[in-house]
Amino acid sequence: MALPTKPAIVAEISRLDIETCDKPASATISKARHLASYSWLEAAQPTIAIPGSPTRWSPPAGPQHVRKDSGLIYIAQNAARHPDSPVEPLFRALYAEQPSFDVNDVDIVTDRNNLRKLLSFVHPGSGRNAIEPFTIDTEVNNATVILCRAETETTEFIGPNDFHGYGHEFEKAYTAETTPGSTSHHRIVSYQFGGMSFIVRCETDAFVADTATCTPKGKNIDSDGLSSLLSSLSLTQPNKSSAGEATTIPGSKLRVTNQGYTVPPESIIEIKTRAAHRRLGVNEVAPQLWFSQTLKLVRAYHDRGIFQEPTVEDVAADVKKWENDNQVHLQKLAALVKRIVQVVKKHGGRTRIKLHKYLVNPQQLPYFKSFTGYRDSEDAVPWIVHDDIAFLGDIDYSVRHGFRHFFRRVPAEIDDYRRLSKSLQFLKVDVLEGRTLHDLMIDMRAGKKDYGEYDGTATRGNKSLARDAAFRLVHTFLEGVYVTGSSVDKNMAYNATFFVVSHPGIFRDKTRAVVRKVFEDRFGVTYKQSVNLDKWNDKGRWNKEEDGTTEEEHFDYDSDGDSWYR
Repeated sequence: MALPTKPAIVAEISRLDIETCDKPASATISKARHLASYSWLEAAQPTIAIPGSPTRWSPPAGPQHVRKDSGLIYIAQNAARHPDSPVEPLFRALYAEQPSFDVNDVDIVTDRNNLRKLLSFVHPGSGRNAIEPFTIDTEVNNATVILCRAETETTEFIGPNDFHGYGHEFEKAYTAETTPGSTSHHRIVSYQFGGMSFIVRCETDAFVADTATCTPKGKNIDSDGLSSLLSSLSLTQPNKSSAGEATTIPGSKLRVTNQGYTVPPESIIEIKTRAAHRRLGVNEVAPQLWFSQTLKLVRAYHDRGIFQEPTVEDVAADVKKWENDNQVHLQKLAALVKRIVQVVKKHGGRTRIKLHKYLVNPQQLPYFKSFTGYRDSEDAVPWIVHDDIAFLGDIDYSVRHGFRHFFRRVPAEIDDYRRLSKSLQFLKVDVLEGRTLHDLMIDMRAGKKDYGEYDGTATRGNKSLARDAAFRLVHTFLEGVYVTGSSVDKNMAYNATFFVVSHPGIFRDKTRAVVRKVFEDRFGVTYKQSVNLDKWNDKGRWNKEEDGTTEEEHFDYDSDGDSWYR
C-alpha cells in the first residue's frame, strides 16, 4: 500500500508492517453517537436538506413482483453530485446540527466505504470478492485526517437488457419517501475505535417508523463557527434560512435547505436483496453494519423478481458476535489506520492512499500455484500478494464465479480483451477446458428454453453455461484456437457469432457487442454478414424484462454505492 503524491511515494505499508505494529488490546467500537444527517435532493444545482430523513419502511402485504434495476445508478452520490468537494455536505450538516462541535478533537473523518476497503486489505475474507486496487484521497486539517472516497466512476447506467439485480427497485417498492425529492440519505456518526476517535459518514437505506421517535426540524440552519474551524477546507458560513428554503453558500456551488426530521439510530435498517436459492448470512454484511452501527437488517429473497414478504430483524447480537470473533483482524485494522494517520500527518497537506498490489487465490490460478510451491493443506496461507498483471482482479473473480463475469467487469474494447486474453495465457488459466468451436456452439444453445415434445412445457435454459461459452468464443477468436483461417472455420465462427448477436434473451447487450467486435476484427465481415448482424441492433425488438433476468445474482447493491463495498 502506497501513499503517493504527484508522483512520489512517501511511504510503503505492507501487511508485514501491520503484523509487527503495536496493536490495541481490544478493537471494539465504543461511545457511538449520532451527530447529524442530510439528504441529497434532485435539483439542477447540488442541494442537500438538513437533517433530511431516510425513506420509511412501508412493505406491501404478500408476495410482490419487482422489476429489475435499470437506468442511472449512483456509485458515489456525494462525488457525483458535488465533485468539487464531496466531503463538504458532511461538514455542512455537522455544523448545522452541532454548531459547537470541535473537529480538532477527532482523529479521523471518513466515509464508511473507506474503512471497509482498509479492512479488506488486512482481511481479504471480509468481502465477497478478492480485493482489487483502490484509492483513497487524504487531507490533514490541523490534528484531523480526512479520508475522502475516490472512485473512477461515480455513476453507472444499467441498460434495458442488462441485469444488476433488484436492490434499487425493491427499495422504491418497499419504502415511502419522507423528504420530497430526496435521492439518498446520509448519516454522520462518531465513535471510539482502537484508541482513536472517528467521524463516519454512511448512506442509509430506510428506517422503521414504529420504533422511531422522530424529531421534526423547524429551526433555522446555523453554522456559526464553521469558517474558523474548517478554513483549510474553504468552507464558508451559509446564510440563515427558513425551513424548506434553499440558501446559497458564498464560494460554494452547494445549496442547503432546512427539511426533514432526525431519526434515532435504533430505527435505521439496512436492506439486502438476494435470489431465494442464495441465502445471505449476517456475517456477510456484518462489517458494513458494524462500521455504521446499524443494528437492523432486512433480508429480502426473490424468485425471478417475485419477493416474499420480508421482515425486519434485530441483528445487534450478531454484529457484536462478529466483532468479538474478528478481533485479530480489527486489531490489524486499527494498527493500519494509526499508521496511515502517522504517515499523512508527517507528510502534511494532501496525499493519496493507493493499493497497488493484488490479492489472489493461488488455488484458482495455476501460475501462482506453481511458482509459490503452494500446497493444499490446512496450514497453508490461501492468499498471496503480487504486482500488477492486466485485469488480474477481474481474472481472479471470474475464474471463481464464471467467465461470463468478464463481460460485466471489462470495458467493451478489443484492446482490453486482447490484454485480458494474454493475461489468461500468462496465468495458465485453461479457458477452453478441451472444448472445440463445435462444443462452444452446443454450450451456447443450452441457454435456450427447451419445450417438451408432447406436453409443450418449457424447461429453462442454462444461461450461465451459454454466457461462459460466449467468453470462451471470444478467447478462441483472439488466440486463434481451433481457427485455421479456412472458409469452413470462418463460417463456423460467423455462425457462432450470429447466434450470440441474435439471442438477446440469453446474452446481454455488452456480450453481444464484444463478440461481434472481436469476430469482425479477427476475420473481417462480408456485406451480407454485416447486414444480417445489423438487423439485431434495434433494441426495441427484444426489450422484455424476462430477457435480462436470471437466477444468478452477484449484484448485491447496498448503501455504500457499489456492488460489494457498500
